[in-house]
Amino acid sequence: MNEQERARHRKRLRRFHDPGDFHELTFSCYRRMPLLTNDDWRQRLSRHIRNACVAQDVDLVAFVYMPEHIHLLIYLRSNSPRIGRFLASFKSPFSAEIKSLLVRRGSRLIEKLTIR
Repeated sequence: MNEQERARHRKRLRRFHDPGDFHELTFSCYRRMPLLTNDDWRQRLSRHIRNACVAQDVDLVAFVYMPEHIHLLIYLRSNSPRIGRFLASFKSPFSAEIKSLLVRRGSRLIEKLTIR
């Protein structure tokens, strides 16, 4: 399946985000790069996820960090769950923190992660 077919398929999917339901979320690192291979980055990501859970009224039931992707099992407690808001509330700050870290260290990895 090419990217255009995948995009059409995603648009047809119906998603249900009801309070009281468990949700399995899977997302990948940028270009599926194996970026989660060190304890420091995984600990930083865990801190951001924990903060997002508190702020968004979500319980983290289980998680698995793979080098290039992540699985989360969450339980929504809010009457108006917003999974997109939950994801953004930790992905964006985590990305900014890692970018700042890479810039301070002068890492060449920043070039691979920068969108031109």
